[in-house]
Amino acid sequence: MKKLIILFVLIFSISACKTQYNVNNFYDRYQNTENSMSFKAPLFLASLMLDDDQEFNTFKEKVKSVRVLSLQDLDDAKHDMVKKDIQSALTKDGFENWFNVNQDGMNINVSAQNKGKAVKNVVVSLQGSDNLIFVNAKTQLTENELVAFISKLMKAEDKN
Repeated sequence: MKKLIILFVLIFSISACKTQYNVNNFYDRYQNTENSMSFKAPLFLASLMLDDDQEFNTFKEKVKSVRVLSLQDLDDAKHDMVKKDIQSALTKDGFENWFNVNQDGMNINVSAQNKGKAVKNVVVSLQGSDNLIFVNAKTQLTENELVAFISKLMKAEDKN
């Protein structure tokens, strides 16, 4: 029994020392840095900007919360470090890259973390030359619902 307790303590201390770098740790690391802004909000606040449409209503009903981190005035070294940290966090948390868009000097990346057929989290990162906006939405959407929502947003953007 004594050996089992010692083994448990060893395993616990090794796992506690191990750096677990995931999306939450990414937020914690950067939310209080210089030129940063972060907030977490229930979706009803963000939904005030969405039209009263079927895809948008589905999105509003199935997104639990939205967390946003904005980093401004990044120098090249810090920008590269943040991009590397984002990729590491998404990879370690099992996010799948859905698509990237480069438009007007902005790199837009959408990644999703699935749980069965449901999309558990959606991360959108917008990276400019000296800034970064990182949005994490906790959802209960299916892949089809998320694709319909993104398609609707893209069509609305094309009209503008």
